[in-house]
Amino acid sequence: KALTFEIFGRAGYDFIKVAGAILQREEFDRVASECATLFDDYYAEAETIVVDGKLKGNIVLTVYRANGAVPVEEVAREFSARVYLTASQTLEQFVAQGLFLPLTVLVSATPLMRDGKSKKLSLRT
Repeated sequence: KALTFEIFGRAGYDFIKVAGAILQREEFDRVASECATLFDDYYAEAETIVVDGKLKGNIVLTVYRANGAVPVEEVAREFSARVYLTASQTLEQFVAQGLFLPLTVLVSATPLMRDGKSKKLSLRT
């Protein structure tokens, strides 16, 4: 069974470090609001994995949309280009450098609420 570390706290203080990048909940929320026409809610999991003997970051973005289909490829492209993992580099740039795997986007058929709370960013360990 995989353990998940959930991030909770005051706005601006929720972050995790993965493969040399800092993933901030506030940044993920900002990009999610910019992508509001593509999905209604999201849940992101991040982990560090070993690929060919090298550590790489991996982010899985689960999205929910109440009405209509989710354009998965467009979500992956837009989110990767907009979310900053450092002050000056996006996920798209980290992928191009071989430091992260391309963003995986999954679609949930049900709203993303667990235990009555929205959990938006977690570290898979």
